[in-house]
Amino acid sequence: MKNPVHDPRKEAALLMEAYNVTLAATLDEVLSGIDDEEDLKEPDFETHLRNVAANDLQAWFDAPLDGLGGRTPGSVLESLETLDVAMVFFEEAALRCDDQIPDLLKMKLGSFGTAAADALMTLALTPSWEGASGTEDRPSGVLVGARAISLLGEWGNKDALELFAAKFSSLSDPDETVAEAFRDYCKAIGPEAAKVLAGYVESATRSDEVSLEGPIDYMLIAIADIGSQHPDERLFQCLRAAFRRMEHKAVGAICLGDYGDGRAVPTLKGFLDRFEGRIDRQTFYEVTNAIRRLGGVLTDVRNPFASDGDRPS
Repeated sequence: MKNPVHDPRKEAALLMEAYNVTLAATLDEVLSGIDDEEDLKEPDFETHLRNVAANDLQAWFDAPLDGLGGRTPGSVLESLETLDVAMVFFEEAALRCDDQIPDLLKMKLGSFGTAAADALMTLALTPSWEGASGTEDRPSGVLVGARAISLLGEWGNKDALELFAAKFSSLSDPDETVAEAFRDYCKAIGPEAAKVLAGYVESATRSDEVSLEGPIDYMLIAIADIGSQHPDERLFQCLRAAFRRMEHKAVGAICLGDYGDGRAVPTLKGFLDRFEGRIDRQTFYEVTNAIRRLGGVLTDVRNPFASDGDRPS
């Protein structure tokens, strides 16, 4: 057996690399055992997959791992005594785990209470959230920050809501990883987050100087996600007003379709009527798809992108 690693960061890196490899192999094995592809489309399939993988991983957590001095990954995580060391393990997990970080680590962090939440908030807010053009490589701080945002959402931590929303709204071109984490955070917080986001969108909609793109696009998507499960008149009006004001309508149309209120159909069809012949292909199909999902009729809409000018069915 190799000599144990005593440096906490090296120990964390070793453990998380091994966890990532093991989790990937476990997920592949579970997926390879599925005979009916229709099972993959079930709404709760992802939750089922993660539960099966977690059960299968228990044996790995309970077995000694080379480099840990005869200790098991589970015992190492359970024995983290200080928040500072636990945060080192979180940072390494955020950088090395492609799918999810260990639940044992999340529980250990949670045991430190508000101090852990404050530390995660600091990690989340420290890096720039702007996207870096021309490169797919992200600074480590951005990756760690995005994971911190997601975990605070899992914990239902509302203390970060206003700070996150303010920072996100100030961006010109959000980093996609941060944007997805922010969206997940807002969905986890629920209606309270949707109302905060609606305030920013409404302000932008009233202003001639603010573009309804970039951060606003992501905010609209989060509002639609939350509103589809928790309908609210303010959210519907916010989405509809934003669609009318947006220069590029595709995202707005998708959001109205996702929200699910059929009252949006006249707005969507009115747009097609007013701009017939001046709509790009993507926008046309996103708008007509939204109308269809909302139960609208398309027999009176001509498809300018069909070779024969057929109307969408």
